[in-house]
Amino acid sequence: MTYYQGLDVNQCWQHGPEREVWRYIKKELEQVPKLSVLDVGCFRGEMLSYLGAGLERFGVEPSKEAALEAQRHGITVIAESIESLADTGHRFGAITLIDVAEHLPRPLDSLQLLTRLLLPGGKLIIFTGTTDALSWRLTGLDYYYSAMPEHVVFMRPSWFHWAASRIGCELVSIRRMRYQAPSRLKQLDEGLKNLLYIGYHRLQRVGLVSAMLPKLPVIGRIGRWQGCWWTSAKDHVLVTMTRLASGDQQ
Repeated sequence: MTYYQGLDVNQCWQHGPEREVWRYIKKELEQVPKLSVLDVGCFRGEMLSYLGAGLERFGVEPSKEAALEAQRHGITVIAESIESLADTGHRFGAITLIDVAEHLPRPLDSLQLLTRLLLPGGKLIIFTGTTDALSWRLTGLDYYYSAMPEHVVFMRPSWFHWAASRIGCELVSIRRMRYQAPSRLKQLDEGLKNLLYIGYHRLQRVGLVSAMLPKLPVIGRIGRWQGCWWTSAKDHVLVTMTRLASGDQQ
Protein backbone atom coordinates (compact mmCIF):
# COMPACT_ATOMS: atom_id res chain seq x y z
CA MET A 1 0.00 0.00 0.00
CA THR A 2 2.85 2.38 0.84
CA TYR A 3 4.24 2.01 -2.69
CA TYR A 4 0.92 3.01 -4.29
CA GLN A 5 0.29 5.85 -1.85
CA GLY A 6 3.58 7.42 -2.87
CA LEU A 7 3.08 7.31 -6.65
CA ASP A 8 3.79 10.59 -8.39
CA VAL A 9 0.72 11.78 -10.29
CA ASN A 10 2.89 12.34 -13.39
CA GLN A 11 5.04 9.23 -12.97
CA CYS A 12 3.26 6.55 -14.94
CA TRP A 13 0.29 5.32 -16.95
CA GLN A 14 0.25 8.06 -19.54
CA HIS A 15 -2.21 6.72 -22.08
CA GLY A 16 -3.38 9.86 -23.83
CA PRO A 17 -7.05 10.66 -24.35
CA GLU A 18 -8.26 7.12 -25.04
CA ARG A 19 -7.41 3.44 -24.72
CA GLU A 20 -8.95 0.63 -26.74
CA VAL A 21 -10.15 -1.16 -23.61
CA TRP A 22 -12.02 1.96 -22.46
CA ARG A 23 -14.21 1.82 -25.57
CA TYR A 24 -15.31 -1.73 -24.76
CA ILE A 25 -15.99 -0.77 -21.14
CA LYS A 26 -18.13 2.18 -22.24
CA LYS A 27 -20.17 -0.23 -24.36
CA GLU A 28 -20.60 -2.60 -21.41
CA LEU A 29 -21.93 0.24 -19.27
CA GLU A 30 -24.83 0.89 -21.63
CA GLN A 31 -26.74 -1.88 -19.85
CA VAL A 32 -26.33 -1.69 -16.08
CA PRO A 33 -29.02 -1.51 -13.36
CA LYS A 34 -27.85 1.95 -12.27
CA LEU A 35 -25.77 4.56 -14.09
CA SER A 36 -23.00 4.54 -11.50
CA VAL A 37 -19.50 3.09 -11.73
CA LEU A 38 -16.73 2.57 -9.20
CA ASP A 39 -13.24 2.38 -10.71
CA VAL A 40 -10.80 0.63 -8.38
CA GLY A 41 -7.34 2.15 -8.86
CA CYS A 42 -8.74 5.13 -10.75
CA PHE A 43 -5.43 7.07 -10.47
CA ARG A 44 -5.94 10.47 -12.16
CA GLY A 45 -9.47 9.53 -13.26
CA GLU A 46 -8.77 9.45 -16.99
CA MET A 47 -10.94 6.45 -17.78
CA LEU A 48 -13.83 7.78 -15.72
CA SER A 49 -13.48 11.14 -17.47
CA TYR A 50 -13.59 9.33 -20.82
CA LEU A 51 -16.81 7.54 -19.82
CA GLY A 52 -18.50 10.91 -19.52
CA ALA A 53 -20.63 12.83 -17.05
CA GLY A 54 -23.76 10.78 -17.78
CA LEU A 55 -22.65 8.36 -15.05
CA GLU A 56 -22.15 8.79 -11.34
CA ARG A 57 -18.39 8.26 -11.16
CA PHE A 58 -16.59 7.01 -8.07
CA GLY A 59 -13.01 5.95 -7.49
CA VAL A 60 -10.72 4.06 -5.14
CA GLU A 61 -7.20 5.48 -5.17
CA PRO A 62 -4.33 5.13 -2.65
CA SER A 63 -2.18 7.93 -4.11
CA LYS A 64 -3.34 11.16 -2.46
CA GLU A 65 -1.86 13.26 -5.24
CA ALA A 66 -3.57 11.22 -7.96
CA ALA A 67 -6.86 11.21 -6.00
CA LEU A 68 -6.84 15.02 -5.87
CA GLU A 69 -6.29 15.12 -9.63
CA ALA A 70 -9.23 12.74 -10.13
CA GLN A 71 -11.44 14.92 -7.94
CA ARG A 72 -10.56 17.92 -10.09
CA HIS A 73 -12.06 15.95 -13.00
CA GLY A 74 -15.36 15.47 -11.15
CA ILE A 75 -14.61 12.00 -9.74
CA THR A 76 -15.76 11.21 -6.20
CA VAL A 77 -12.91 9.29 -4.54
CA ILE A 78 -14.51 7.34 -1.68
CA ALA A 79 -11.65 5.15 -0.42
CA GLU A 80 -7.94 4.50 -0.69
CA SER A 81 -8.19 0.70 -0.68
CA ILE A 82 -10.67 -2.08 -1.39
CA GLU A 83 -10.64 -3.10 2.28
CA SER A 84 -11.76 0.37 3.39
CA LEU A 85 -14.88 0.01 1.21
CA ALA A 86 -16.34 -2.61 3.55
CA ASP A 87 -18.47 -0.07 5.46
CA THR A 88 -19.53 2.11 2.55
CA GLY A 89 -23.24 2.63 2.01
CA HIS A 90 -22.83 2.97 -1.76
CA ARG A 91 -24.13 0.40 -4.25
CA PHE A 92 -23.06 0.53 -7.87
CA GLY A 93 -24.26 -0.47 -11.31
CA ALA A 94 -20.69 -1.44 -12.28
CA ILE A 95 -17.26 -1.82 -10.74
CA THR A 96 -14.11 -1.78 -12.87
CA LEU A 97 -10.58 -2.99 -12.15
CA ILE A 98 -8.31 -2.00 -15.02
CA ASP A 99 -4.68 -3.13 -14.64
CA VAL A 100 -5.43 -3.73 -10.94
CA ALA A 101 -6.27 -7.42 -10.34
CA GLU A 102 -2.62 -8.47 -10.74
CA HIS A 103 -1.72 -6.20 -7.80
CA LEU A 104 -4.12 -7.85 -5.31
CA PRO A 105 -2.49 -10.29 -2.84
CA ARG A 106 -5.85 -12.02 -2.17
CA PRO A 107 -7.86 -11.45 -5.36
CA LEU A 108 -10.80 -13.74 -4.55
CA ASP A 109 -11.38 -12.00 -1.21
CA SER A 110 -11.16 -8.59 -2.89
CA LEU A 111 -13.62 -9.57 -5.63
CA GLN A 112 -16.05 -11.00 -3.06
CA LEU A 113 -16.06 -7.70 -1.19
CA LEU A 114 -16.55 -5.71 -4.39
CA THR A 115 -19.37 -7.96 -5.59
CA ARG A 116 -21.32 -7.15 -2.42
CA LEU A 117 -21.24 -3.50 -3.49
CA LEU A 118 -22.92 -4.24 -6.82
CA LEU A 119 -26.65 -4.08 -7.39
CA PRO A 120 -28.16 -7.37 -8.65
CA GLY A 121 -27.34 -7.52 -12.35
CA GLY A 122 -24.48 -5.07 -11.83
CA LYS A 123 -21.28 -5.67 -13.75
CA LEU A 124 -17.81 -6.49 -12.46
CA ILE A 125 -15.35 -5.66 -15.25
CA ILE A 126 -11.70 -6.72 -15.01
CA PHE A 127 -8.79 -6.09 -17.38
CA THR A 128 -5.60 -8.00 -16.60
CA GLY A 129 -2.85 -10.13 -18.10
CA THR A 130 -3.49 -13.78 -18.93
CA THR A 131 -0.87 -16.47 -18.44
CA ASP A 132 -2.22 -18.61 -21.29
CA ALA A 133 -1.28 -16.00 -23.92
CA LEU A 134 1.05 -17.36 -26.61
CA SER A 135 3.65 -14.66 -25.95
CA TRP A 136 3.72 -15.55 -22.25
CA ARG A 137 3.96 -19.28 -22.91
CA LEU A 138 6.86 -18.70 -25.31
CA THR A 139 8.76 -16.50 -22.87
CA GLY A 140 8.05 -18.26 -19.58
CA LEU A 141 9.84 -16.79 -16.59
CA ASP A 142 11.46 -14.13 -18.76
CA TYR A 143 8.15 -12.48 -19.61
CA TYR A 144 8.11 -8.75 -18.88
CA TYR A 145 4.69 -8.84 -17.19
CA SER A 146 5.70 -11.36 -14.55
CA ALA A 147 9.02 -9.58 -13.93
CA MET A 148 7.32 -6.52 -12.38
CA PRO A 149 7.64 -6.79 -8.58
CA GLU A 150 4.30 -5.04 -8.01
CA HIS A 151 2.54 -7.83 -9.96
CA VAL A 152 1.86 -10.42 -7.29
CA VAL A 153 -0.80 -12.69 -8.85
CA PHE A 154 -1.41 -13.94 -12.38
CA MET A 155 -4.65 -15.20 -13.88
CA ARG A 156 -6.11 -16.88 -16.94
CA PRO A 157 -9.67 -17.47 -18.23
CA SER A 158 -10.03 -20.73 -16.30
CA TRP A 159 -9.43 -18.83 -13.04
CA PHE A 160 -12.33 -16.49 -13.77
CA HIS A 161 -14.59 -19.43 -14.60
CA TRP A 162 -13.64 -20.95 -11.24
CA ALA A 163 -14.01 -17.67 -9.31
CA ALA A 164 -17.35 -16.47 -10.73
CA SER A 165 -19.64 -18.80 -8.76
CA ARG A 166 -17.58 -18.32 -5.61
CA ILE A 167 -18.20 -14.59 -5.57
CA GLY A 168 -21.87 -14.79 -6.52
CA CYS A 169 -21.47 -13.81 -10.16
CA GLU A 170 -22.15 -15.15 -13.62
CA LEU A 171 -19.31 -14.97 -16.12
CA VAL A 172 -20.69 -13.18 -19.18
CA SER A 173 -17.73 -12.69 -21.50
CA ILE A 174 -13.96 -12.88 -21.87
CA ARG A 175 -12.36 -10.85 -24.62
CA ARG A 176 -8.67 -11.30 -25.47
CA MET A 177 -6.96 -7.98 -26.05
CA ARG A 178 -3.65 -6.18 -26.27
CA TYR A 179 -2.55 -3.86 -23.48
CA GLN A 180 -2.65 -1.07 -26.04
CA ALA A 181 -3.51 -0.96 -29.73
CA PRO A 182 -0.15 -0.81 -31.60
CA SER A 183 0.91 0.04 -35.11
CA ARG A 184 2.09 -2.80 -37.36
CA LEU A 185 5.62 -1.47 -36.99
CA LYS A 186 5.47 -1.63 -33.21
CA GLN A 187 4.10 -5.17 -33.31
CA LEU A 188 6.99 -6.24 -35.53
CA ASP A 189 9.58 -4.36 -33.46
CA GLU A 190 8.44 -5.79 -30.11
CA GLY A 191 7.99 -9.28 -31.55
CA LEU A 192 11.53 -9.43 -32.97
CA LYS A 193 13.09 -7.94 -29.83
CA ASN A 194 11.34 -10.49 -27.63
CA LEU A 195 12.39 -13.42 -29.81
CA LEU A 196 15.99 -12.23 -29.46
CA TYR A 197 15.56 -11.73 -25.72
CA ILE A 198 14.01 -15.19 -25.24
CA GLY A 199 16.68 -16.87 -27.36
CA TYR A 200 19.52 -15.15 -25.52
CA HIS A 201 18.29 -16.09 -22.05
CA ARG A 202 17.54 -19.68 -23.01
CA LEU A 203 21.03 -20.10 -24.47
CA GLN A 204 22.49 -18.48 -21.36
CA ARG A 205 21.16 -21.38 -19.32
CA VAL A 206 23.08 -23.90 -21.43
CA GLY A 207 26.44 -24.71 -19.84
CA LEU A 208 29.51 -23.36 -21.66
CA VAL A 209 27.45 -21.22 -24.03
CA SER A 210 26.50 -18.88 -21.19
CA ALA A 211 30.09 -17.71 -20.77
CA MET A 212 30.49 -16.95 -24.48
CA LEU A 213 27.31 -14.94 -25.10
CA PRO A 214 28.27 -11.70 -23.29
CA LYS A 215 31.48 -11.53 -25.33
CA LEU A 216 29.82 -11.74 -28.73
CA PRO A 217 29.47 -8.44 -30.61
CA VAL A 218 25.89 -7.12 -30.85
CA ILE A 219 24.44 -10.26 -29.20
CA GLY A 220 26.19 -9.39 -25.94
CA ARG A 221 24.10 -6.21 -25.71
CA ILE A 222 20.92 -8.24 -25.32
CA GLY A 223 22.23 -9.59 -22.03
CA ARG A 224 22.33 -6.03 -20.70
CA TRP A 225 18.66 -5.40 -21.39
CA GLN A 226 16.79 -5.06 -18.09
CA GLY A 227 13.70 -6.57 -19.68
CA CYS A 228 11.76 -6.55 -22.90
CA TRP A 229 8.31 -4.98 -23.14
CA TRP A 230 5.69 -6.70 -25.26
CA THR A 231 2.65 -4.47 -24.83
CA SER A 232 1.56 -5.17 -28.42
CA ALA A 233 1.06 -8.89 -27.66
CA LYS A 234 -2.51 -10.13 -27.19
CA ASP A 235 -1.76 -11.07 -23.59
CA HIS A 236 -4.65 -9.44 -21.70
CA VAL A 237 -8.29 -10.32 -21.12
CA LEU A 238 -11.29 -8.11 -20.53
CA VAL A 239 -13.61 -10.09 -18.25
CA THR A 240 -17.23 -9.17 -17.58
CA MET A 241 -19.27 -10.77 -14.80
CA THR A 242 -22.73 -9.88 -13.51
CA ARG A 243 -23.85 -10.13 -9.93
CA LEU A 244 -26.53 -12.72 -9.27
CA ALA A 245 -29.53 -11.79 -7.12
CA SER A 246 -28.82 -12.58 -3.45
CA GLY A 247 -30.32 -12.05 -0.06
CA ASP A 248 -27.53 -9.83 1.27
CA GLN A 249 -28.37 -6.88 -1.00
CA GLN A 250 -29.24 -3.72 0.92
